Amino acid sequence: CENPDCENNCLMSVAKRNYLTCHNCYTYYCCKECRKHDWTTHKNDCYVTRVSNMCKNIIKTVNKDSHILYYVSRFARRGYLHRGRGCIVLNFENISTAQKLLQEGLRHSTISPMYMTVAEIDRVKLFGDVKSGLTEMCSNYNPDNKFILYAGIGCGSHIYYDNIAPPRTSETSIAKCAALRLSPAHSIPNLDELDDISVLVLAASQGFEKTGNAEKRKSREMGLINIQRKLQKRGVTLRYQYPEMYYKLINFVSDSKPFSPELLFPMDSHTGQRFTCIIL
Repeated sequence: CENPDCENNCLMSVAKRNYLTCHNCYTYYCCKECRKHDWTTHKNDCYVTRVSNMCKNIIKTVNKDSHILYYVSRFARRGYLHRGRGCIVLNFENISTAQKLLQEGLRHSTISPMYMTVAEIDRVKLFGDVKSGLTEMCSNYNPDNKFILYAGIGCGSHIYYDNIAPPRTSETSIAKCAALRLSPAHSIPNLDELDDISVLVLAASQGFEKTGNAEKRKSREMGLINIQRKLQKRGVTLRYQYPEMYYKLINFVSDSKPFSPELLFPMDSHTGQRFTCIIL
């Protein structure tokens, strides 16, 4: 019996038949009382519990660290705009690689976030028990101000467990998922909050539309340059923060493909204030 205050002892073959185990791993106890008594100590060694808590800490770190949140939010926003609903996946081989993220940040981590669509989540076996809940979250979140984060850490037979009991789960990873708010630079605010917000109106054409084709294209090119320049003065990079709008403008410049007026709500990085940008 693994309860240090219990003197019961037997062969492992007997323990496997007659003893109880931890709910999460193969640590053996002679009775429920011993298992309950040892939990305060055992929970610090139990791999599944440690991994589960580590997954929670990863999500908390992403949510609280402004630099990581900005990077992951941009990744999530671009993934949604280009590929549709889905989630950011942070999948770690083991608890050590996950610990490195918490200690050194995403830049020094050995893993990179992936964006997976709802259809891809359905096809992949990676997500195990959390798949149904994850799919539901991906189908219901508001992509204008939130994103879904999946944090998983490897477990199972492919992991070497040094002096600790292996987990009982048959899954290859233990994971948590959550809906997090996008960083302010990537979220779209509630329109009711925009009463006192400044407005920037930008035109995609510079007013030479009655001239020849070459002059018209030049006009559109100047319009795109002007839009990017005006936004860059406020710390906004159109290509990376609003890629969908950027490529609409590229198509407008190259092929004269029309687009509907677009309403954006960027954050001025110099003042920290959000403003309204109308691109015509």
